[in-house]
Amino acid sequence: MLATHSFSRPIAPLLPDASGASVFDIHSLLTRPGRVVVIAPHPDDEVLGIGGSLAALEASGREVLVVAVTDGAASHPGSSLWSEERLRWTRPLESIEALARLNAGAQLLRLEIEDGCVERYETPLMHVLEPLLASAAAVFCTWCHDGHPDHEACGRAAIAAASACGVPCYEYVVWGMVEDHPAHVTLAGRVVRRLALDASSWQRKIHAIEAFDSQTHPDPTTGRTAVLTPAALACWRHPYEVVLA
Repeated sequence: MLATHSFSRPIAPLLPDASGASVFDIHSLLTRPGRVVVIAPHPDDEVLGIGGSLAALEASGREVLVVAVTDGAASHPGSSLWSEERLRWTRPLESIEALARLNAGAQLLRLEIEDGCVERYETPLMHVLEPLLASAAAVFCTWCHDGHPDHEACGRAAIAAASACGVPCYEYVVWGMVEDHPAHVTLAGRVVRRLALDASSWQRKIHAIEAFDSQTHPDPTTGRTAVLTPAALACWRHPYEVVLA
């Protein structure tokens, strides 16, 4: 049986237990053959939430399919530097580069649902996912309380599809990891599984996050800070990832 960890508020970093207690990784969750399917509401969620674990799958030869639900074109409203048209082709390319840096060998399927509108297409998304999950070992989706409507709609659709297919489903946490985000408070007290990253997978994840130039720099045309602020990035650079079953 997998060890579980409860977060208490504020959520402290969950580092390997110095007492020598067992540490689990993504392989511990995969008890059946087949590919791993990862649902990414926006290009970068798959890397921020579970990128290190995807890097770890490479060594085992496990097939990975990343389903990019939107192209993330709404991340910079009103920007003349990052128009929706530019983001629509830039962000998927950033995701491809990031996956290459992970050495994940993942296939990427783009659904091109409008960014910010996934809830409107939640039921059709569930039906699209069902055949993709039919013979999967597991599906990883964003947490249903992650504080972004697209993340939450993707999570609900994936859980419903996984239930219909009898496939194990794990919710990975993105915004809930960020200490000043409202979802972080929601995560407190929930039972989660900590997936520790080996040194190589951890370093690959850090390198992969750097591929998202559009998200990690301020926008001089609007005066807004980076979408992924330095403080938030620090929360995603821990040597572990968090999932809920």
